[in-house]
Order: sequence, then C-alpha cells, then structure tokens
Amino acid sequence: MFLPVATALAELGRGYGVRRHDGTPVLDWAPDGEGVVVRTPHGAVRAARLVVCAGPWTGSLIPAFADVLRVIRIVNIHVGSSVPSTLAPPALGSFSVDVPDVGPQRWCSGSV
Repeated sequence: MFLPVATALAELGRGYGVRRHDGTPVLDWAPDGEGVVVRTPHGAVRAARLVVCAGPWTGSLIPAFADVLRVIRIVNIHVGSSVPSTLAPPALGSFSVDVPDVGPQRWCSGSV
C-alpha cells in the first residue's frame, strides 16, 4: 500500500513514541529541566525534545536562527512514464538546475 510521505513519517514517529499535536498553535516554549515545556491554547505540554517544522518562518519564530537561515525557493517536479525504464538511472539521474534570481547554483549529476 502506498502512503504519502507525511503519513508514513507520522506512523514511523508514533512507533518511536512521538506525540504529534497537528493544528495546535504554539503560544510559547521554554527549556524545563531536561526537556522543554510548550504552551498551547489547550494547556502545557512537556517533552524531552521539541521539533520546529516552520519552514521559511523559522527565523521569525526563533530569532537566534534568523541570521543563519536563508530561504531559497526550490521547485520540485515528479516525472512519470508508461515505460519506467526510460526514467530509471542512468537514463535520467537526479539533477538540479540554476534558475536566476531563485537561488545559488545547483549541482548536476546523471544524464538527461
């Protein structure tokens, strides 16, 4: 059975004891002994670790990271074929291209 990546990662995390609080706004967090306490509209949650998944907003949420994180737009595409061997390595390896005004030069490998 095929699972979307986010669903598969959520299931894997639950297997390791991860408790997700999807859709729950975080009002504040602070170190607390050997872990962290996270304050939400539903109350406080204590945890050994906090994973911040804020994407390009991380720098505004964690000011200490603002100067070391730089948001770069990367467009991903997925290509399918009725003949899968035409897209399998080495016919079409992984590659990346540089797009002006989008980000730094990307590496390229494989053949196209």
